[in-house]
Amino acid sequence: MRHVAQTTLLMLLAACAGERRTPGSDARARQAAPPLPRPVPPAEPASAPSDSAVWFTEQRTLDFTGDGVPDTVTLRALGRAADSLRITLTFRSGSEERWREEWASEYELVDPPPLADAAARDAFVRQKLERALASVEVEPFDSASYAAMADPVDSAVLRQPPRTQVSLSYGYETTLALAWDATTRKLRLLFGCC
Repeated sequence: MRHVAQTTLLMLLAACAGERRTPGSDARARQAAPPLPRPVPPAEPASAPSDSAVWFTEQRTLDFTGDGVPDTVTLRALGRAADSLRITLTFRSGSEERWREEWASEYELVDPPPLADAAARDAFVRQKLERALASVEVEPFDSASYAAMADPVDSAVLRQPPRTQVSLSYGYETTLALAWDATTRKLRLLFGCC
């Protein structure tokens, strides 16, 4: 996001410089002007752990492709403390990754109950991660929810809806609905909220 903001600012400054242009002035300006500074890539969030210690990992099997073969959903949290984890929810079919969601554990701690100490925080985050993995469900496609939540609504999805959708929720209030795309052999986003 910072990279986008820097690039936008540089473009805005260049466009609003107020210089009158005449034919050929762009070429002269390019030759005379020093090169624009390269945007600095965004740094990793300060809360991101600097190691890859596995703090939590759990896996479920379910058939999200609809082919009758069990697929796996794995939730893994890396880091050393419950308040500074990198969390990944990965959907795999066969040996291929079909969808990945990533977030930081701060999102699990947006509005926690009073937590007396680190052990209570650990237990709370662990419970939230277990709940996130348990929320992954394959269910019949819900056209009413799709029409209400998708932005934009793809009329092709309503004309030829998927048989099922994969729903999941995590963090403070993120909810996603995914559908298996047999052409790309990946899950694709139907809609997400908050």
